[in-house]
Amino acid sequence: MSKQIDQSITRPEELVRQEALHLLRNYLGYRQSDIAVEFTIRMGSSRKRLDIAIFAPDALHTQENIIAIVECKRSDMRHSEKAVEQLKSYMAACINVEYGLVVADEILALKRIVVGRQQKFEIVSEFLHAKGHIVTFNNLIEQYNGHKNKKYTDNINIVQLIKDNILYFIFVVILLTICSSLLIILSYMGENNYVQSSENIRITSQPSETIIPIEVNIYTNTPTIYITDTPAHRTLSPTPTMFHTQSTSVFWGKVLSSQNINIRSGPGILFPVIGVFPMNQIIVIIKQSDDGEWYQVSFDDNRLGWVAEFLILSLPTPTRGGTGH
Repeated sequence: MSKQIDQSITRPEELVRQEALHLLRNYLGYRQSDIAVEFTIRMGSSRKRLDIAIFAPDALHTQENIIAIVECKRSDMRHSEKAVEQLKSYMAACINVEYGLVVADEILALKRIVVGRQQKFEIVSEFLHAKGHIVTFNNLIEQYNGHKNKKYTDNINIVQLIKDNILYFIFVVILLTICSSLLIILSYMGENNYVQSSENIRITSQPSETIIPIEVNIYTNTPTIYITDTPAHRTLSPTPTMFHTQSTSVFWGKVLSSQNINIRSGPGILFPVIGVFPMNQIIVIIKQSDDGEWYQVSFDDNRLGWVAEFLILSLPTPTRGGTGH
């Protein structure tokens, strides 16, 4: 007689074997030291491997000391005559085996019956407990299914779960992809809003004819500008300088862009932004790059950086020198 096992979950052969081991240890009392997995036996001139071999207590793990054999199959496979005949051949090759089990979608037990010099293997509804008494199938199946149901109630096979909810999973993946893309776009826009770059806008405004005289304080290296605004034009202020000045190799420029412009760590748009100049800012230019596309400038207490040449109006070098007082 065979007993049906709960088939709500399809389990591969290895998982079935782990459940069978749990059954042997926890419900039939066998110690791990008396159990061997993938144990090799001799069958005539060939060798075969048993899924699970059970040995007499504390006995050496030899073919002669095997007392029971368990053969495991996938849980979606029903017992066939071939599986039963395979178990019978294994039991016949091990002279001290009394019981055998096939575990798959059903549990099926075989028992060796010896009458005189004749022996046969019959399907029974019992199995040998480690302590020597017989456990009936009704009790065994109840305990086995109780463990299996408890184990898998909250741990459903992931493959089956995906098959049953494939449209839901596709929707979730698409939604997560869209959200990730939006976060990347918003992050990029946030960086651009922090520093509004005008480096890709070519300005063709002609230089103004207004002359702005500038003197350089050699002690602080900062420009001193004297400008007086009138409704008609700009004129030089007569205010004298308070510091001794001299001509230098640097020259001056004015930010042409109507927006803030980036100051980069090197002469190219691939270099990181390290600061900004506001619109109409008068700046100190140190030198020009070899290709003429970038100016090296001084900012924030003599820090050096680079700005795009086309965003800067080059101012005439001052011709008025100062005198010390």
